[in-house]
Amino acid sequence: MTTEIQAQRPGLRAWRTLVVCEAKMVARDTSGLIVPLGLPLLILLMSASSAGEQVVQNGRTALEVFVLPLALTIVIAMIAIVNMPSFLAYYRRTGILRRLAVTPASPALVLVAQLVVSLIQAALGIGIALAVAALAFGAGPPENLAAAIGSFTLASLAMYSVGMVVASVAPTPNSAVAIGLVAFFALGALGACSVARAPCQRGCRRSARCFRSVVPSSPSAQRGWVPHWRRHP
Repeated sequence: MTTEIQAQRPGLRAWRTLVVCEAKMVARDTSGLIVPLGLPLLILLMSASSAGEQVVQNGRTALEVFVLPLALTIVIAMIAIVNMPSFLAYYRRTGILRRLAVTPASPALVLVAQLVVSLIQAALGIGIALAVAALAFGAGPPENLAAAIGSFTLASLAMYSVGMVVASVAPTPNSAVAIGLVAFFALGALGACSVARAPCQRGCRRSARCFRSVVPSSPSAQRGWVPHWRRHP
């Protein structure tokens, strides 16, 4: 007599356990935990004192229009392009994803858990940057909040798309970090080609150039305009 065993997909408890385990692994990676949170905050602190006094347009300062969107973009870029691909490359190299593929669990469980943890880390970094900008330097919210959220969401999707490409081509975790850093700085260099000539100080313009090609609508949303994409001369 044989007994049939019905395989079932993992439930909500398995998802929660996997997310907790992924969070512990991210917390153990000290550099990957601190750098995405500390680097944007350092840029914000270095530029906020002068940028907060320079009014750009409609009463908005260079801090609100350029420096703060730059800091928020660096947070999501470091996590999506550098941190997340290194973990996924490690799972693939050690055969974890291949082993999960022959079980009721799916490799998608690990991918989704890593995505959830990275989004939590990004939300933490963004919250810290916004709190420091608002409490220490008097930065106000964007006039067009929906446009700002929409543009940042699209930018986040673009960053995570690049991160998935990095994870798919990197053979090892170290190479994933290296490729991710190259992609990170390449996006910054490309962003420098499309920055608008804003009437702010030279240091503010230099900071704003980094990721203006990724979130070209952030300044418009801060000033209350509807985002639109166009090529700057």
